[in-house]
Amino acid sequence: MATKDIVSSFADGSVTASDDGGHSATLAKFSGDMTISGMVPQGRTNDVTQVQGAVVGVRKGERVFGTVSFTGVLADFDDAFHRLVMGVTAGYVSTTADIGDGDTFDLSFDASYSTDVRTFLGDDLNLTEWSMTQGSPSSTVSFSAEILGPIVIDGTTYVPSR
Repeated sequence: MATKDIVSSFADGSVTASDDGGHSATLAKFSGDMTISGMVPQGRTNDVTQVQGAVVGVRKGERVFGTVSFTGVLADFDDAFHRLVMGVTAGYVSTTADIGDGDTFDLSFDASYSTDVRTFLGDDLNLTEWSMTQGSPSSTVSFSAEILGPIVIDGTTYVPSR
């Protein structure tokens, strides 16, 4: 059965965050929804030049950062993932430490839908929102991030570099 024929939420997924200090943390059996938005070809705008109403040039312009959002039910409440994406893991090293002091991380997401497997890899994510709800009958986590670096989906590179 093709992925397009299955309800869009996933039940057999995992989300793993990592830093450049060798730390990683995974939300295993994460059941919920993922959204990737703001994607444009090569992660850059097209700047169009016109002369007297005629298009005379199209050049790559500024970077446009895609975003990724996850909302889901936790199978196991593990604080390691939240500490890592918030940059408070002991020995944490930001994935953009080479260009500044902002806290960023890399992210991988894998999900299986019958025989179809989806993989999303994003580098240098800038966390823009994180929330957690613990309650009955389930606990949920939500987070959103800008993707500052390369974006690879199912083996195809959509944005090559930061």
